[in-house]
Amino acid sequence: MIGRRAGRGLLRVASCGAVLSLAALLGHANLAGAQSFERDVPSIQTEPLGALENPVGQPSDAFTRTDRDQQFDRRLQANEQRLSTREEEPPHPLAELFSERAGTELRLFGAALRQSLAPKDESTTTRADRQPPPVLGRISDDYRLGVGDRLVIRLRGQQNATETVTIDPTGEVAVDQLPPIAAAGLTLGTFRALLAQSLEDRFLDTQAFVTVSGIRQIAVTVTGSVAKPGLIQLSAQSTALDAIAKAGGIDALGSLRGIRLFPADGGRVSVDLYDLLLGGAATGASQLLSDGDRLHVPPIGATLALTGDIKRPGIFELAPGQTSIDLTEAIIMSGGPLSPGAHDVVVSRLGADGLEQHMPVSRTGQIRFGDGDLVIWTTPKAVAQGRVRISGYAGRQGTVALDKAVSLSRLLAEPGVMRPDTYGWFALIGRHGAPSGGIRYIAFAPQAIIDGQSDRRLQDRDQIILFEADRFPMPAVDTVSVDEAQSEDEVLDRAGLTTDGLRELTTPLLVDLGGAVQRPGRYPVAAEIGGSDLLALAGGPRPGADIDRIALRLNERGSQPIDPITNLAALDSVQVSAGGSLRLQAGEPTTLRQVSITGAVRHPGDYTVTPGDRLSDLIARAGGLTNQAFAAGAVFTRAAARREERQPNQRAARELDQAVARLLIREEEPDRDLVSMSQRLAEELRSAGALGRITVTADPDTLATRPDLDPLLRDGDAIFYPERDLTVRVAGEVLSPAALQFTSEKTPTDYLREAGGFTRLADKSRAFIVYPDGSARPLSISAWQYDPANVVPGSTIVAPRDPKPFDAVELTANIGNILSQIAVTAASIAVIADDDD
Repeated sequence: MIGRRAGRGLLRVASCGAVLSLAALLGHANLAGAQSFERDVPSIQTEPLGALENPVGQPSDAFTRTDRDQQFDRRLQANEQRLSTREEEPPHPLAELFSERAGTELRLFGAALRQSLAPKDESTTTRADRQPPPVLGRISDDYRLGVGDRLVIRLRGQQNATETVTIDPTGEVAVDQLPPIAAAGLTLGTFRALLAQSLEDRFLDTQAFVTVSGIRQIAVTVTGSVAKPGLIQLSAQSTALDAIAKAGGIDALGSLRGIRLFPADGGRVSVDLYDLLLGGAATGASQLLSDGDRLHVPPIGATLALTGDIKRPGIFELAPGQTSIDLTEAIIMSGGPLSPGAHDVVVSRLGADGLEQHMPVSRTGQIRFGDGDLVIWTTPKAVAQGRVRISGYAGRQGTVALDKAVSLSRLLAEPGVMRPDTYGWFALIGRHGAPSGGIRYIAFAPQAIIDGQSDRRLQDRDQIILFEADRFPMPAVDTVSVDEAQSEDEVLDRAGLTTDGLRELTTPLLVDLGGAVQRPGRYPVAAEIGGSDLLALAGGPRPGADIDRIALRLNERGSQPIDPITNLAALDSVQVSAGGSLRLQAGEPTTLRQVSITGAVRHPGDYTVTPGDRLSDLIARAGGLTNQAFAAGAVFTRAAARREERQPNQRAARELDQAVARLLIREEEPDRDLVSMSQRLAEELRSAGALGRITVTADPDTLATRPDLDPLLRDGDAIFYPERDLTVRVAGEVLSPAALQFTSEKTPTDYLREAGGFTRLADKSRAFIVYPDGSARPLSISAWQYDPANVVPGSTIVAPRDPKPFDAVELTANIGNILSQIAVTAASIAVIADDDD
């Protein structure tokens, strides 16, 4: 306990600005450091250890180390005695509750920050602590002056003088021999320029040098869960953290995440101190305060505790509006496990009857953690009795404890085992204990295991060998180049299998895909496979394939082929096994249409469709959407719409060229800025990309229940499915176009502010938001007000260019609409380009 209290005393010394070496505080070995401390920081000589007294009339070099040691010890003992008489801080109620449930001491995350913001003991507060802080360093030219700021003005040249002036209540500065100069509201750089102009009008060769020697005080109201709410005085260079510290700090039940700053000129700024603690960012907390601002600290929100074998155990507060987090978010918040490898996670949850319920958490993270939950990580201590090895084309290679992978379904469900391009219809189990004493190989289809069609228990020392999809099809002739053979052997040898051995294992399992398909050949399948999946293995039909005549043989080579399949949809009802075959005949290409589906689909690429095919048919042929697909943000484009979109741009470019020519002929001295700007816009219109986006319903589930919304496909159609997006884009005429983190509390104004605000070329009145489905709405006055439904993830806020500069140019085209469309198209193209990266 003494050590803890001593630590607090030393922290107060450091907070006053002094730095003592650890050796000086603990062993008193570095007394030169103590002497330096006494000399360099005289204002702290009596705080809190007291000054080291020098005997009167005795020179400092005769002041021996023994004398200093004794005085240092006396002051340290006095400090300890004073601290020991203080009341111990009561434990935090949330910490008490969670610590009792966890069986170990837990503290609120950010407790050190709370303590640093809390007021110092009056007995350790110096006069310097109570005075306004001096101006340290250079004040930048963009500092905005106000009433009460003190300036030092030095004149050099014909006039030489130095004056210290204060901006008076009228906002003016009176300099000798000069008329009053308005300063309040101006930046320091602007005021310096005005002063220089005033001097130039009255004196020759006189320069002015202006520095800020004293910063004005502002009044800020701090309310809510702080120690001393009310009106406080701060310097104009203060931030939200300074205001909270001046108000006594955040109390025990105050929020670190829901702090709100209400600037005097309107709006609202969120201050989340977790950003500062976890990521080093100072979102909102670093914004300078202004006179009349109001800062509110609400009570602490929903909390949960994370403990066990993790790097950062503690009690954490959820963000405002956030009711729960998933396992991934909890791992990030906890700093991650103490060691790599498998861990058991259990959540302890209080029921309605007040009793605790303990639930294991799977690694898929399906359980979400909310208010009052206690999440515990444990590392298995016992050595597993068996091991299973994962090798080949696996995302996560290595050994896994058998009790964590008792079956193939359990193993393949482990995160990171299956890659997106792992071959799904053939893999091997290498099992020890064959009658010959070697390894026996058992074929299985990972996709059938994942779909729940089959499963197999694993044994100790089993080796799972996965393959890359690009390895297949097997060549029709058993020949392979030397380089390919060496590459394959290198991979297979590590799994104890040669290329010839692999061919021997796959031969009884091959199906033959031929004719007008993208990748004909022989593919191994270790389980029954649907006709559509089989066709997808071969990359789908080639352009010109006759999809009304699909020849199928279902199983062994001796069986008779079934009647020809007359359409692709009928393939879904057909199951093909080893020895089967599928062949597409070449047909008439005149009725075929080329379409494209890319992004978050299982088999992206170009597809051939026929008249009558709809978007849902294309999605099915591409294998459906991935789990990360964001259907609401799909971008559907059409060639005809692209042409229609390009025509107004070209027409407007021609009109601009003609208008500029008329202007140059009509005007003797035409506006050169207008001419240059018009020529640049004409070039931009000619080179602007045209997307041809059409708003459609692209969610397969919705299309299944609402076939009237399912669009017919045309030649050249393309659809792009982005992955789930938690960002909001700000595009157009803003200082820093960017994709910003989505937060439900943010309004369009917040996102525009984070993007640096409008440029001088922006048309603020025509700003609008484009939703992920392509629909748009203007940011009218009502839309600027706080409404969480205003902005959704994946939206784009567009600030179009102001068309007013072109009013002098005679045009029939609506330049404002064209400029808005260019901004929307550029933003949509950026979404597709980012996903491709």
